[in-house]
Amino acid sequence: MDDRLNVLSNERNILRSEILSLKQCQVHYFWGSVTAAGALLGLGSKLGSQDSSTLFYLAPLVIILPCWLIFFDKATTITRIVGYSRLLEYLIINPIDIDFAYIGWENALSLFRSRNLPKPGFGELLKRFFKYLTDILKAIPLLFSFKSAHRYWSLNWLTFFGVSTFCWSLGFFFARPGNVSLLILFGILLFISSLHNLYLLKNLINGKFSYNSNEETWKNILKKEGHKYLSEHFQIN
Repeated sequence: MDDRLNVLSNERNILRSEILSLKQCQVHYFWGSVTAAGALLGLGSKLGSQDSSTLFYLAPLVIILPCWLIFFDKATTITRIVGYSRLLEYLIINPIDIDFAYIGWENALSLFRSRNLPKPGFGELLKRFFKYLTDILKAIPLLFSFKSAHRYWSLNWLTFFGVSTFCWSLGFFFARPGNVSLLILFGILLFISSLHNLYLLKNLINGKFSYNSNEETWKNILKKEGHKYLSEHFQIN
């Protein structure tokens, strides 16, 4: 029993370190994108009314838009780990509970990912598309609720959106006929990024990527599939 508790505690500590690393990574992506945007905008302003100034105003979007997406992708990873860590803490408190099969983080993660392997049919894809649009609409009021538990994600979304829109607006203001196609391209990318990250934001707050939802998913995995996984892969009953 003591060995089991040590294993559970060690894994919990490792995952805590991973969460801290992911949060630091988010901070680096955030400040890196803002700093790069400021540097390129400063260079663009020095070019004045030259034709190439438009390119420097749009150039920050090459950095900001991927960083924006990665930031929220890391957030979904964090909530997934937190959901699993909650169960670890439960197993540490109740080590004799045999309903949950402890299979380790990597094995559990393999089961988690395999749940998304079956390819949906056309009807399911259409249903998911409308759900996607609905979640985007539901995310808009959440941006301005600024509840303490969700303020961090909302403020980051607004900051990324504000900096991106500012850069694109400057590019639009200084656009030349030869830069119109590039301006349209970045406008489309900005629009898509904004919507997708809104979708992630909504689901991080109260959807499938939230802490509670991830916890329930892990419960189902370790209760319903964990014992079967041990039996099939390690011949453990």
